[in-house]
Amino acid sequence: MRFSVIVPVYNVQAYLQECVESVLAQTFADYELILVDDGSTDGSGRLCDKFCAANPDRIHVVHQRNCGLGAARNTGIDLAQGEYLLFVDSDDYVSRDMLQILDEKIRKTKAQMMIFGFFYVWPGRTLPGESSPLEGHPPVTLEEHPELLLHSPSAWMRVWHRNLFEQPRLRFPDRAWFEDLRTTAKALERCSAVSVIPDRLYYYRQRQGSILHSTNPHRNLEILEAMDDLLDYFEGCQKMDRYGAWLEALAAENMILASQRVLMKEPDASCLAEFVRYLERRFPEKTYGELGRYLGRKKQIVLWLLDKGHYRLLRWIFQFRSRMRGEK
Repeated sequence: MRFSVIVPVYNVQAYLQECVESVLAQTFADYELILVDDGSTDGSGRLCDKFCAANPDRIHVVHQRNCGLGAARNTGIDLAQGEYLLFVDSDDYVSRDMLQILDEKIRKTKAQMMIFGFFYVWPGRTLPGESSPLEGHPPVTLEEHPELLLHSPSAWMRVWHRNLFEQPRLRFPDRAWFEDLRTTAKALERCSAVSVIPDRLYYYRQRQGSILHSTNPHRNLEILEAMDDLLDYFEGCQKMDRYGAWLEALAAENMILASQRVLMKEPDASCLAEFVRYLERRFPEKTYGELGRYLGRKKQIVLWLLDKGHYRLLRWIFQFRSRMRGEK
């Protein structure tokens, strides 16, 4: 089998049908769809069974107690029969020619991981997601292009060869935020070939009930544990000489992201200072000028403002940027 499409499901009854139907509409036939009901309480689990009953040769359903997004993906990985794996969030949907395009380009590039483009979806508004300077470039490795570490780590915007999860065993962390960050960077380090294509194949829905829009800003402190896990991994591989500067930039970028999420919900949150303290502890020799080479000028300024405690100004900047992008 060529592809296994893994869809973790948790309380998304309003969106699940559109997600599943977008996968079933594929113009490419050699795939399976694995629905992992992660303890849903809203009827999503019953919907999964209904889809499976109508498509028993295509869809496999697993019901498990609630263990989190990472654990649901891991269940799918353990069941998957496909040579390549895709992870689709159950409130999103995909283009009908996604698998056809990916199959054609994998045959040409022999990539172990292929990163593709996406659209942001707001009610009544769809906008293209960020592009990568490596789009259309011949397949690369992380050794050749460590800037891949700064590419969005989202699991859903890439297709993964199944052997990336095998020897040694790689899985998503259970019950944790930033599970993609921990897993994707490790998989990139294992890849013999990574390809970035310009095709926008995924529709990423923005909604208030998602993790991104959580009302608990203090959970963003989990980024510290996630970065510790990642830094320890690269130290254990003895790869810090090659990737240390890029990992520092990655840490700084994620401290900015986490602080933005906190500031948009609670501008006086006590946890904001923790993000800067983390950088000072893990990278005591950091300088904003050096980080600017990797992050760019705008993020460099945001990091300086965060360091100086200008939280109200930062919140205004983040709100202004959101309005300019048409976000809700």
